[in-house]
Amino acid sequence: MLPIIMELTFNDSDDVGRFRSLVEGYWDSMVRVAEKILGNRADAEDAAQNAFIKLYLRFDRYKDYSKKSQIALLYKMTRNSAIDLYRQKQDRSTILYFL
Repeated sequence: MLPIIMELTFNDSDDVGRFRSLVEGYWDSMVRVAEKILGNRADAEDAAQNAFIKLYLRFDRYKDYSKKSQIALLYKMTRNSAIDLYRQKQDRSTILYFL
């Protein structure tokens, strides 16, 4: 299932096509990357969506990168997003343990 980020808008129609092709082509891969870190599909989808949103927000900066570079950047963003989410959940469970 593709995320709601497919509804995001751009000023340039070429950017729409490029971003859409990244989401359609790499959504499942990014979810799998995040799932290996988080061990949970729902959290992995959240992490992947966060990574795609970060890419979207900075797409003007990255749109001239080669497709390989964009994908590498997306993998890194997804991995970092999953690690951040993992840490948040660890902190939350530690706090609940002590309550």
